[in-house]
Amino acid sequence: DLSEGGRHALGAWLQRHRGEPLPDAVFGANDAIALGCIETLRSRGLRVPEDVSVAGFDNTLVARSAQLATVNQPLRELGRRSVEVLLERIEAGHRGAASRGPKSVVLPTEFVAGATLAGPRRTPRSVA
Repeated sequence: DLSEGGRHALGAWLQRHRGEPLPDAVFGANDAIALGCIETLRSRGLRVPEDVSVAGFDNTLVARSAQLATVNQPLRELGRRSVEVLLERIEAGHRGAASRGPKSVVLPTEFVAGATLAGPRRTPRSVA
């Protein structure tokens, strides 16, 4: 469970950094990890986003329901381009030729502001 990974990773980080300033924000590699981080912060009495902002990546239905700040990726275009590259590589392999397709493809993403994101804090807080 990825949310459990977020809970565990942030909990361990907070333990190691006790007495140090809290970060202004935490970014989860995906929405489930970010939601797990929110659970950990709240279980320690911290408020999201007042004490720590949290953002994720994927713009999942759960993230939209939780009003999580997240990054939306163009999944339809990602799938379409993946199939194009795969087919080109298969065809090149049948011809005995090297693939001339792209080594990497970069698609635009869009930041989706949510209720878990605030501006920088004026007063730093320490990890308790």
